[in-house]
Amino acid sequence: MILENSDAVHALALWASLNLALMLILALNVFRWRVKENVVVGLSDSFGLERAMRAHGNNTEYVPSILFGLLLMALLGENPLYIHIGGGVLLLARILHAIGIQQSYTPVPLARASGNIVCWLLFATVIIRLLLLSL
Repeated sequence: MILENSDAVHALALWASLNLALMLILALNVFRWRVKENVVVGLSDSFGLERAMRAHGNNTEYVPSILFGLLLMALLGENPLYIHIGGGVLLLARILHAIGIQQSYTPVPLARASGNIVCWLLFATVIIRLLLLSL
C-alpha cells in the first residue's frame, strides 16, 4: 500500500521532518532559558522559562497526534496535496502559537489564539477525513 501512494508518504516525510524540527527548536529554547535562569528543575521567578516550556509542551501535545493522522491518511491513499496542506497548516499553526505564547498573556496574543484555533480545525479535519476514508 505504501508503494502505491509513495507521493503521499514522501509529502508526509517532508512535513513530519519540518514539524519535528520545530519541536527540537522549542526544546532547545527551554534549555536556553534553563541555562539563562540557572534552573535545573522547576521554574524561575521570571516568566520566560514558563512560556518556553508551555510553547514546547503545547507543541508536543498536538504535533504527534496530527502527524499520525496524516500518516494514516497517506497510507489509506489520500491525495498528496492534502497531506502537503495538512503538514503546512500544522507547521504554520504551531509556529504562530509558539510565538504568541511567548508574548504577554493579557490580552491573549492574536498569534497564540489563531495558532490554536487553526490547529484545532486541522485536528477536526483530519479526524473527519480519516472517518470518511475508513468507510
